[in-house]
Amino acid sequence: MIGTLSGLPVLWLCGPPGVGKTTVGWEIFSQLTRDGIEAGYVDIDQLGMFYPEPPGDPGRHRIKARNLGAVVTSFRAAGARCIIVSGVVDPVQGAHADQIPQAALTVCRLRAGQDVLRQRFLGRGGQAESVRDVLRESVVLDGSDFADVCVDASARPVAEVARPASASRRSALSSTAGPCGPGSPRRTSTSTRSASVPLSRPTTPATTG
Repeated sequence: MIGTLSGLPVLWLCGPPGVGKTTVGWEIFSQLTRDGIEAGYVDIDQLGMFYPEPPGDPGRHRIKARNLGAVVTSFRAAGARCIIVSGVVDPVQGAHADQIPQAALTVCRLRAGQDVLRQRFLGRGGQAESVRDVLRESVVLDGSDFADVCVDASARPVAEVARPASASRRSALSSTAGPCGPGSPRRTSTSTRSASVPLSRPTTPATTG
């Protein structure tokens, strides 16, 4: 993940609430910085705290993407070689990459089974009445094809999830890369293959974000 004149590499981890976006994203970012790589980290929800929602932008997904574009420009000027982003995307249209022309964007969708999502969401203090919405979003995302790669985050330690997620930037540029969605199971990674950046092996499961 090295910046070029054509765009700063940005890895965006998305998925339903409770799948582990924040945990996995922070693990990747932490390892990059420990290895001396100038990297930025962004929680996309922090860039969309604007109320009421702008007309025509339910979920404020476009304003989040525009704000991310400004952050990418600022981080690059400060010397960042890559940026890790975690947070929800538009479950139908994806990450609105057209709003982030400064980025060489790779979208990595984390997924987990519905029983796992229910347990994690409630375990972190989520409201029981919101579980149905979380599971409905997971179904919509599983039927989408906007992501460059999918990684199963059901029952593995953070580092084992982070390795293929971190490697997705390289994978998306390889000749074997294809769409991530229905009919494309080869893009869903359950392996623990080595990534472009080696990661440690903490035992904490990916249970948040």
